[in-house]
Amino acid sequence: MPQLYVPSIGDDIELLSAWEFPLYLEYRNATLINRIRPNMKVGYGGGDGSIIAVLEKGTILRVSRIYIRSGKSEWDSITFNIVSAPKDKKRAKLQKARASQWVGPDKVKVVPEDEQKFKGARFWAKLADVNDIKYKKVEK
Repeated sequence: MPQLYVPSIGDDIELLSAWEFPLYLEYRNATLINRIRPNMKVGYGGGDGSIIAVLEKGTILRVSRIYIRSGKSEWDSITFNIVSAPKDKKRAKLQKARASQWVGPDKVKVVPEDEQKFKGARFWAKLADVNDIKYKKVEK
């Protein structure tokens, strides 16, 4: 039987499987959005759509904010900081290798390696999506 766990601010969790979720195109998600899709425009409103984000198994997330309000369940969310992401170094090397490829008459845009590292990114996700996370609590 599942055990209820309500995280506290500062708790770390490790993803036991990849987590795929909608990442809303809103300024508070800009750091992660721009690491997934560099130079994408991000608005200040909440109705600008979303992209699909995938965080790999082994990613460690730190809870930085929990927002739950009576009568406003559509706003229920948790904000995370990415403490570490296991494929950050591979992702950066892969992007660097792609920079030497040609697409049409122009070279592929070079994206700085640090934009491809998820570590340090801050983002929020809706509570309904957060409840899909397979995790284990990281003991400090």
